[in-house]
Amino acid sequence: MGRITKTIDLKNQQSHIPFILVAVAFAFAIFFSKIGVAALNPLNDQWLMAAGSDWTPDYMAWGFYRNADWSFPLGMFTGYSFPEQVSIGLTGAIPLLAVPLKILNPILPDTFQHFGVWLLLCYVLQAIFSYNLLNLWGTKDKWLLALGSCFFVISYTLLDRIAHTNLCGHWEILAGLCVYFGASHKHAWWKHGLLIFASIWTHPYLVVFTVSIAWADYIKLGITNKEKWLKIALYFLSSLAFAMAAWFLIGNHILESDQARGEGFGVFSANLNTFFTPKTDGGIMPALPRYYETQFEGVAYLGIGILISLLFLPILIFKNKVNLPSLNRFKWPLLTLAIGMFIFSWSNQVCLNDRLLIYYKLPEWAMDKAAILRASGRYVWLIYYLILGSFVYIISNLKIDKKYKYAWLAIVLLINIADFWPQIKPSPYTYKIHPIVENFQYDFWNDVIAQAEDFIMYPAHHRNYNSYADDMAFAEIAMKNKRIFNSGHLARFNSKLRDNYKAGIQDTLETKAELFALKTIITSKEYLPDFSKLVKAGNHDILEANNYYAFIPKNGNYRNEHKTLNTEFQRDTVNLSKEQFGVYTQRNKNNYLIFAVMDEASSKLNSCEDFVQFINNAKSKLLNLNFRESYIGIVKDDEMIYESFGRDSENSIVQLDTVLQFQDNKKLIEIFSADKNNGNEARIFVGGKNYAVNDRGLNIVSINEQGAVEESTHFDTFQQCHHQSEKSELYYVIWKRK
Repeated sequence: MGRITKTIDLKNQQSHIPFILVAVAFAFAIFFSKIGVAALNPLNDQWLMAAGSDWTPDYMAWGFYRNADWSFPLGMFTGYSFPEQVSIGLTGAIPLLAVPLKILNPILPDTFQHFGVWLLLCYVLQAIFSYNLLNLWGTKDKWLLALGSCFFVISYTLLDRIAHTNLCGHWEILAGLCVYFGASHKHAWWKHGLLIFASIWTHPYLVVFTVSIAWADYIKLGITNKEKWLKIALYFLSSLAFAMAAWFLIGNHILESDQARGEGFGVFSANLNTFFTPKTDGGIMPALPRYYETQFEGVAYLGIGILISLLFLPILIFKNKVNLPSLNRFKWPLLTLAIGMFIFSWSNQVCLNDRLLIYYKLPEWAMDKAAILRASGRYVWLIYYLILGSFVYIISNLKIDKKYKYAWLAIVLLINIADFWPQIKPSPYTYKIHPIVENFQYDFWNDVIAQAEDFIMYPAHHRNYNSYADDMAFAEIAMKNKRIFNSGHLARFNSKLRDNYKAGIQDTLETKAELFALKTIITSKEYLPDFSKLVKAGNHDILEANNYYAFIPKNGNYRNEHKTLNTEFQRDTVNLSKEQFGVYTQRNKNNYLIFAVMDEASSKLNSCEDFVQFINNAKSKLLNLNFRESYIGIVKDDEMIYESFGRDSENSIVQLDTVLQFQDNKKLIEIFSADKNNGNEARIFVGGKNYAVNDRGLNIVSINEQGAVEESTHFDTFQQCHHQSEKSELYYVIWKRK
């Protein structure tokens, strides 16, 4: 990284334009390969409505924001994730584009997305700023600059961030480095300021880079005697002023620090193998193991082409075939910053492959602050880009013929493309529609929501009703009908407000159900037991489609406008009972009860009164079950006649093959329970047939005195004390969509 003499001025250096365009063309090619031209169509939002994708809540946030009334701060809006007041800056909707587009909202079509254009801009700006940066470092050959920029375009850290579109703004890091290495420092303060502002309006994680690079630049100006320290102090204050202005204008201050913290500091860290392993198996290089699977957040893979080159470069350096840059005062502030960020990316748990090398406990106050930046692994990006640029710089300064330099970079680039191909190849989400809910009856649910006088999802703020993130199917309808939506994913939220709101709905259903007489409620079968009093009040029809249930007020618009209810729906029944364990055991008091744990069954055991009483009476040790421990047991006449725990087994798998004597016959009973690390499974075979539900918690099979299986169920004692049983006699009438 040589000392800078001048920046690129495209007006005065027209000869650079063709070579920058080569890098930009490569950026287009990577974008079209990975994401596809369809994403550039602002009227096409189907690629954003993908099952389980983080794009979907980001797009929902933009949709609700654009239709909300203007307020101050500019990024504040309500209606999404009600009753919270949300800042668009704390979503993935990219306020840098969302705020200006909101101004144009009156003339924009009803369906409009800017995420595809943003992703293309990120790749193009990555090419332009990396070209500029390499030139500032001293690479003057334009073909080497163009080839070098291509390495930044296929940066593994950038390719991997497609799931979070706003985090693709890596060009802001490169732009900050361009200001740092720029020869003219007179206007650096406002250039840094604009980047700080832009990064806050892109993603709060990025502002740590732009602010830190700015401060490193100001320290550099001080120690190189380019500015007096009083002026340096003003520069520092200016960066804070830009940051505070951007933060408050967009409304990010709505969340206090205790609400902004997230779980996972340490888990979302960088592994020491980060430069040597792809996230998943690459086209050439297989993925190395990690201590935490979630350490992909700190991925900074250099690619097999660069790694092989690094084996040869020491030989060339030893033979003086490379002009190495000096680490003068000009570079120390930035290098110190990069190393510091790299160390922070490890968090307080230093791991190499699948081994934990160092763990140091941080004070509680430090953990609270660190949890705000829980994905610490992302801060490996700065040193990653410095290494990437240094590789190109060293190759460009080899004391060999230019054609060999061109060939070297071109070959390494091609090898890396092949190695990165799993990340570059067409994304299945952008090239193929992955519906949030298969065969979703959109027209029906659109009618339900559009015509509701008052509409809520139950439970509120819940992502998974029947499948992961399926709340987004209803969020889309609410957004397009400009209705308030009381669910919806946010990365940071006011947990106290949410808890109070959910508790209020729960209390109303249990004690004042009549207050919901005109409210349309959508839920899933799992939560139907909570509506017994609402159903008994007789103010609602229950309509079912896609295995979701809509409680429709009989006096509401829907009933009045849909005269064909009896022809569009068929009469059915649904079980709304919530049976406690004590009632279940009373019904089965003469039967064998066969137990097998799947996943986690310990969390609620000690707080479920019926379980505690039963387990104590049966003289069982089940209350001592560890978190996610495997377990099997047999109960007869309220007495535990056999039980076994995973702790007593070498591989944490417990199983039993036994023959039980019934009135007229004997039957082979095979019981199996394996913890999460050994298959995460529960099996209960009776006479050669598996009857276990194999769901989370206590799986139980009831066998009567004749040896016949009467009932197979499970109690999800991870989070509740009851189950739903078809043996119960409490049913309600529903109308099922034909």
